Amino acid sequence: MSVAQPGVQSRLTPFTLAYLSLALASGLGLLHWRMVDVHNLDFMRSWHSAIIEGRGPYPDQYRFLTFFLAELLVRLGLPVTGAHSLLRLLFTSASLYVFYRYLAGWFSAMTSLLGFFMLAAILPFSYLFYRMQVTDPLNLLIFILALWAMRDRRDLALYPLVAVGMLNREAVILIPILCACVRAGVAPLRSWLPHALALALLAAGIYAGLRLVFGLREPYAGSGLALLLGCWRFNAGHWAGWVQLLAFFNLALIFAWRGLSRRPIFLRRALWIVPIFMAIHFSVGHLREIRLYLPLVPILVPLTLMALEERLAGPARAA
Repeated sequence: MSVAQPGVQSRLTPFTLAYLSLALASGLGLLHWRMVDVHNLDFMRSWHSAIIEGRGPYPDQYRFLTFFLAELLVRLGLPVTGAHSLLRLLFTSASLYVFYRYLAGWFSAMTSLLGFFMLAAILPFSYLFYRMQVTDPLNLLIFILALWAMRDRRDLALYPLVAVGMLNREAVILIPILCACVRAGVAPLRSWLPHALALALLAAGIYAGLRLVFGLREPYAGSGLALLLGCWRFNAGHWAGWVQLLAFFNLALIFAWRGLSRRPIFLRRALWIVPIFMAIHFSVGHLREIRLYLPLVPILVPLTLMALEERLAGPARAA
């Protein structure tokens, strides 16, 4: 198995990697424009205005960071749709770039490149079944950076990531839980528990603070038991959701779970967040919206690549 030791640097030059990330993100951005944006231009403008003016519903009003960044670009002369497209390009490029560097801590350059293209192949499926959700590209970037920081034991880097990420999407509140998962039983309690608690308090404080600033808002999708039961019924019986799930997990359904005892303990512990993620989004989201599961990519793709390398190395040894 040709897995590199953590800390091995990418063999692609930063320029080549940046070029490749930007080129792929440009194509993905054009695909998003044709699949989503061009059909929802009026809705996008009105939704953007509602968030900027503080009239948005729950939970989008509290996910204001990307909207405000787009508004800054609007005031510099870009149209609303162009501003959001530019941010999607930048955040998607950064996610691809960072993901390759993250993978290079375990794998050779070629295997890291395969994982890079696996992420790029998943992203188009996340563009289906919604009209406007601009927070996903930055949310993906935050989770990749957070997993990278946790793997390399740079826990202090999690504080700015959680602070920024909570202004963009509340899913970031799971990062302290993920931190506890990968540290518990592995590192001394005193070395990780204060960080996990402080990160949880930071996330919870931002969550509550946003509601104080903007006030409580009515949810656009309903709430309570009716929402829960409605999502369960919809997700259980909606065939497109299960097809989307197959598209997202793809090879991970076969390989990510094989030989787990031989995988780095960091990834084995990180897997604990998967059922939590699934339970949350099955209960309050639509299974067919694959974009909700993108933060799991930094866990599932490395496990899949390790199992593939191990499987493919078997015949080579036999020969």
